[in-house]
Amino acid sequence: QKMAVVGLGGIGKTQAVLHCTYSVLDEQPDVSVFWVPVLSAETFERAYEEIAGLLKISLRAEGEGDVKKLVQRHLSKGEAGKWLMIVDNADSMQVIDAVREFLPISELGATVFTTRYSEIAHRVSWERHAVHNEPATTKELLIELDYLPLALTQAIAYMNVKKIPLSKYLDLLQGTEKDKVRTLAKDMGDLNRYDQVPSAVAKTWLVSFQQLDKEDKDAADLLRFMSCIEWKMIPHSILPFKGSDGQMTDAIGTLISYSFIAPGSALGTGEEMYDMHRLVHVAARVWVQEEGMMDEVHKQALEHLYEIFPSDAWENREGWRNYMPHAARVWTYEGEKQSEIWAKICIKVGRCLQIDGRTRDAVSWLEESRERTLNLFEEKSVRLFAQHELAGTYLANGQVKEAVQLLEQVVAIRDRVLAEDHPDRLASQHELCRAYKANGQVKKAVQILEQVVAIRSRVLAEDHPDWLASQHELAGTYLSIEPVEHWQVEKAVRLLEQVVAIRNRVLAEDHPYRLGSQYELAKAYLSIGPVEHQQVEKAIGLLEHVVAVENQVLAEDHPDRLGSKHELARAYLLIEPVEHWQVEKAVRLLEQVVAIRNRVLAEGHPHRLGSKRLLRRARKEQAKLNLQDTGGNVIVEHKEPLLQTRLEAGRANDSNNDNFICSAADDVAEDAVELTPRAVATTTEDGPVSDAVHPTSTPAETSRLQTRKMYRSKLPLRKQKT
Repeated sequence: QKMAVVGLGGIGKTQAVLHCTYSVLDEQPDVSVFWVPVLSAETFERAYEEIAGLLKISLRAEGEGDVKKLVQRHLSKGEAGKWLMIVDNADSMQVIDAVREFLPISELGATVFTTRYSEIAHRVSWERHAVHNEPATTKELLIELDYLPLALTQAIAYMNVKKIPLSKYLDLLQGTEKDKVRTLAKDMGDLNRYDQVPSAVAKTWLVSFQQLDKEDKDAADLLRFMSCIEWKMIPHSILPFKGSDGQMTDAIGTLISYSFIAPGSALGTGEEMYDMHRLVHVAARVWVQEEGMMDEVHKQALEHLYEIFPSDAWENREGWRNYMPHAARVWTYEGEKQSEIWAKICIKVGRCLQIDGRTRDAVSWLEESRERTLNLFEEKSVRLFAQHELAGTYLANGQVKEAVQLLEQVVAIRDRVLAEDHPDRLASQHELCRAYKANGQVKKAVQILEQVVAIRSRVLAEDHPDWLASQHELAGTYLSIEPVEHWQVEKAVRLLEQVVAIRNRVLAEDHPYRLGSQYELAKAYLSIGPVEHQQVEKAIGLLEHVVAVENQVLAEDHPDRLGSKHELARAYLLIEPVEHWQVEKAVRLLEQVVAIRNRVLAEGHPHRLGSKRLLRRARKEQAKLNLQDTGGNVIVEHKEPLLQTRLEAGRANDSNNDNFICSAADDVAEDAVELTPRAVATTTEDGPVSDAVHPTSTPAETSRLQTRKMYRSKLPLRKQKT
């Protein structure tokens, strides 16, 4: 036996069931009562584990690994006796479907559900209506609806909501305008693209839509809005608010009762979600089109989305991740898109995508925002904002030249029309400096950034995000000046230690700005040359922390996560003396980074090339260690046996090695290994080859100069950002 108690949240369903339960126990004290909350599949399983303990059911003795199956089997047997199971908070059909097979069935047992939704109540209690009393009418309805389950579901939902007999519903169906039904069915088929939608299905929905519009305008307006967004995982918070909380609850309850929407899974966010059947979504969209309201409804949806779309603040990430599919669905509308409001939505979405590491998607949205503002006056703030944001995303995508070009235009206009300390003017100058640095124009970047830092330090508090961002960027730019000098590194370290201290105090541990500054400080420690063991250890400590946190909060292909792994691998390769464990860690990290960057970055992208080069070097270091002899020396094998030699183990850029094998910090030690044999190419097969290439020997000065010249000509920028 099954029954359901249905009503709004807080109305007293649980108390009513408790009262009935005590009444049953007063009359039948031999009844066992089990209380099973189904807020999620996990709470259901925990309740069953407790029941198994009370009933002394042993997993081991029964030879079964699933406690839910054991409890279900036990209570379904007659020897279990009389029982009453209360399945409380059955508000998610997805959860109910997941646990339904584990609900016991017995002539001696009864199951009572409590739920807020009548649709769930109908389904779990197998509610039967008066159709059984009208066999002739039932058959006529089945014929009218072509025996289609989807049409029957909608018909039953309508009759349940309106509390009308089957014969009355049949009259409604037969009185529906045939031309509207044909149009709805045809247009649904066109929009659906794959399935031909039968007229019977279209007819049932048209009846429901028309009735809904007459009797519940709030619910009808919600349905129109939902026709513009994605049909799955609709957050409660994205819906246009309708009056009071009670009105909103009533409107949503109406849509659920009509089977237009159903409660969905919250996926751990804690927010209520709703789903629509795909064909219901298509039908609602066609209905809005046939009303001639699509442009107006879409305009209202755009304005609402712009108002409620979360900012790109890191703490809002769950919100904007939930909203993005719905903004993307609105984007597909082929009608007129208002330039300015649409551009603003594109900017919001693009900024969030960029922070989430989805750079290519961000470029698409921000290019759309620029296109939508080209017809505006060039000094219009939204047009400049769109260009500014697009340039920053171009920079992240490796499109450095395009970024520089756009930002120079924006800076020129903002310098002309805005005050020296205006936040927008300083923001564009800051972004232009980032682009200049990536483009190798480091001195120009330093010059402008020092001005930006000076102005921001005058007008902003020391913990203001913009001031900290400029300090962070200036430090990174100092480290990019070639050749790197000691004063630059010391200045960068001081700036970054200050930024890290403040961000550690004011930002959450997983905030990308906090992690970014820790990452940059670690790189600065590795830039202090010659690199000391203590500095490497400090850098590794920071980077291991950054990588651990980013592994938890960022997607595996997020650029920040990949950059941190790359830098950690580089730090492992700088520890002296070089040991197997650190090289193996570096190789594992770099293999992951290279595999992902090969997949997501263009073939010539500097980050992709840098990681491949560092992986080659790590593997060569690994090969040398694997060939290490008992004397602590390493065999380096060239293709030609003639050029086999023994090199001292340890760091390749040790000053005693006279630069024949050079700079692990430069990520090109393997290039130096390959160059060394070429530097002594004039040595004959009979000559003292081992003396010429042994790092502690003294070859002819001309060979030494040639080696250095060849090596330095191949070096990349020493501290090129990865």
